[in-house]
Amino acid sequence: MSDSPFVFEVVTGVYVDASGKILPGAAPPKGVPVYGAAWKTYADDAAKIKDALKSVKDAMDGVQKNQTFLLDMHVWGSTNPNAVGLVLDIIKGISAVAGAIAPVFAAVGVAIQVLEMLKVFSKGPDPLTTLVNERFNELSKLMVGNSQQLYLMHLGDMRAPLNSLIDDVSAFSDTQDNLVLADYFVQQHDTVVKLNNAMSQILAMFDAAGSWMVQRDETRLKTWEAMQGRLFSQTAGGTLSTRNIDRGLQFDHRAMVPFVINATTGYLTCLRTLVPEYRSTSAHAPTLRRFADGVEALAAQMRESVLLRTQHTAADFGLYLANPDATFVVGALDPLTHNDDFIRKERAAPAQERPTRAGCMDYGWSPPAVLETIPLEQGGLHYNRYRILNPQQCADAANEQAAKDYADLLVLSGYVQLMHLSTLCRHQATEPDRSETVAASRPPLLTYTDAVDKKKTVESRWILGLSHVQAKALERTRECWASVRFKTQSLRRGAPLMRYRVVLRTLPELKSYSDHFATGYEPDAAHPGFQKLYIQRGSELDSKAIISEWTPSSAKESIHIPETTVSLEADTYDWYIPVKSSFGSVAAKPVELSQFHATTQFVDSQTGVQIMSNSLSGGSANMDAIALRQSVGDLTGQGWFLGQPRAGGRDRSARERKRQEVDVTYILDWVEDELAVSLRVGPEARSLSVCVVVEEQFLSSHDNVMETAAEVPMDALVSFVPQKFFEDEAKAIGLAGAAIARNIFREELDLSDIHVPGPVEADLGLISPEHWEGVLKTIQSTQPEKFERLISAVKRDLRRN
Repeated sequence: MSDSPFVFEVVTGVYVDASGKILPGAAPPKGVPVYGAAWKTYADDAAKIKDALKSVKDAMDGVQKNQTFLLDMHVWGSTNPNAVGLVLDIIKGISAVAGAIAPVFAAVGVAIQVLEMLKVFSKGPDPLTTLVNERFNELSKLMVGNSQQLYLMHLGDMRAPLNSLIDDVSAFSDTQDNLVLADYFVQQHDTVVKLNNAMSQILAMFDAAGSWMVQRDETRLKTWEAMQGRLFSQTAGGTLSTRNIDRGLQFDHRAMVPFVINATTGYLTCLRTLVPEYRSTSAHAPTLRRFADGVEALAAQMRESVLLRTQHTAADFGLYLANPDATFVVGALDPLTHNDDFIRKERAAPAQERPTRAGCMDYGWSPPAVLETIPLEQGGLHYNRYRILNPQQCADAANEQAAKDYADLLVLSGYVQLMHLSTLCRHQATEPDRSETVAASRPPLLTYTDAVDKKKTVESRWILGLSHVQAKALERTRECWASVRFKTQSLRRGAPLMRYRVVLRTLPELKSYSDHFATGYEPDAAHPGFQKLYIQRGSELDSKAIISEWTPSSAKESIHIPETTVSLEADTYDWYIPVKSSFGSVAAKPVELSQFHATTQFVDSQTGVQIMSNSLSGGSANMDAIALRQSVGDLTGQGWFLGQPRAGGRDRSARERKRQEVDVTYILDWVEDELAVSLRVGPEARSLSVCVVVEEQFLSSHDNVMETAAEVPMDALVSFVPQKFFEDEAKAIGLAGAAIARNIFREELDLSDIHVPGPVEADLGLISPEHWEGVLKTIQSTQPEKFERLISAVKRDLRRN
């Protein structure tokens, strides 16, 4: 499973993750939402685009930063060499924004990184702002006609709302920590209103006809007039479509690309700053969908009208040539940028290694021609003409080169970055696959009291008793104490607020909570091209709500539930712990749950240092981890440790399993955004796992209830078992399995639907006892007489060994 929050398909079979990493292989990773390609292309062309992506990624990572190669591209329609470094910085920045915005944060962890991003947008000469300014300066020098000047004024008007919005959000972020709660709500509300009011003006950038059409400068187009009929664009279906360089209005991507990237990343950063849980509320999902569709539409228009390439046929090389060194024009171009002035500068550049190239076009490309010399005579003059004998091979070579050049142009034009942002907006329009507001502050804190030890004999009877081992052990029964802690939605949030319930839950067969509760994404029929969250739940054994009403974090009303006992059905067990020698008895003091609960309120979510002073404890807010250990030790006679969840299945440490009713006593305190629950079970409960679950109601769809669980292993019954017992057990399981494998084919059994391992696998211990028991039980139910003969033969075999 990929760690990336999403993956998008740039073109057919080329996948990029949220960080901008090009993924290997032609299939997307499993377990992560995948957004399909907006256009299709042939496998060979897709491979070239993938290579071009890797070249840019390598350049960014410093692996092979080839400045000459990058300068040849004159990226994003700029003829300024300084734009190369800026574009690399911007591509990195887009990945950084996607990395910060795309993952789901607990609210407490959002602010620092997002506010840092906001400061980049608003206060420094960041690459995006620098490139936008440089692009406008370049265009103002080139555009002298009245219609072109009006276009520049229109672009300037479009920049104003975004700049104003970023200033407002930045001002809010600078002062919010110093505001009392009431003033915070007022300023946050007012800034969100400004965000919403600015949207109609910012979204105008997606009107291509109204925002990005400019009058072409005819005086700079002479060079490419000879190319009419030979230039093509890539359609959404992957075919080539003829594109002549027409006079008149032309879609202008030169300012569009950095402007749209700046606006989209700026909007996402402002949104995350003002409303960190916008995915859970879905209040801004319609706007995010407009951004996603709008960015993709502009990228598609740029690909289909501005990014062009040559395409040759055998007929183009079937003419008689006057010069055996005849060359052809082959490659890709951006007609707005690669105009006459650009080509003259390229040809005059003293450092030009390949003087026939300008940008991504080679206007002196030599074909791999096999020539036939044809002598001619006219009016007494003798001269030669030349005919290409391999025209199809030459056409194929020209198109191969053009496809590579087009891939370079596409990647460095900003197209991939636009699609990256479009996908990011698509994913942000979905509900999150984990809570944005709830986080378990730490693993459960555990301790034990009232321990009673006695000697016992432990047995292992795997594979229907064919594997039998015994040993002496020390059984310890005790009271188990646990404390869990969650952060809920921060109080510094405007309406609508997230609401929660708290539940104690048990699962069957020692399943982990990740086996019970799973999330994923599937296509959203209501919004084609987007996805929606789905939630899958397994069967639970039992659950009891301890806060049953949907309730938000509150600064006004704390919730305290005093000591309460509930009965839960649970799968209990004896937890076998391997030891080299026997354990001595321990002394433990009796204690009240309320004392334990008050003491453990001082544990920090990350470091073990107190962050919340509970009024019940009357303690100091400076208590550290050492003091906590001493306090719990003084209280219970033992120290504390952090428990980790454990799964069942093939884990054979949970023995002597039994389903029974268990009394669980709890205390709950919910103070502002700190939720603490303490639990206690007595020795009669044996060992079990109790899940403390915070359920969260998504506001967009009450059908989707997110769950954040802390799995608490409460080992009230443990047995300290010699290590040799486990070694002997493994040996006995291997011997029994090998005996079954040797004898099972000697009986005339129907094994057509049964996987029977061989003796070598059994001897090596590769086959679980559960598998062997499944094989034998299947034979027992379908062929009982033959089963009895098989078991007798296996027992004889084991006695001989």
